[in-house]
Amino acid sequence: MARALDFGGTLHQYDVADTEELIEEIRARWFNQPTGPKADAEAIREVWVAVGQHIYNAIGHLEAEEHDQLEVARMSE
Repeated sequence: MARALDFGGTLHQYDVADTEELIEEIRARWFNQPTGPKADAEAIREVWVAVGQHIYNAIGHLEAEEHDQLEVARMSE
C-alpha cells in the first residue's frame, strides 16, 4: 500500500554499484576505451600534458611578441 502511494519514489532503492558497473561497461563498449583506476589516471595525465603544452605555447607566443617589439624599437632608433 505504501508503494502505491509513494508518488515521489522515495521507498524504491537502487543498487548504485550495479549502475556504476553498467555505466563503465557501456563506456568501454561505445567508446572502446579502457576503464578503471589506471584508465582514469591515464586520462588525468593526458589532460595535464595538454595543459602543459598550452602553457608552453602561450609562453612561446609571448616571447615572440616581445622579440618583435624589441626589433621594432631597434629599427625606430
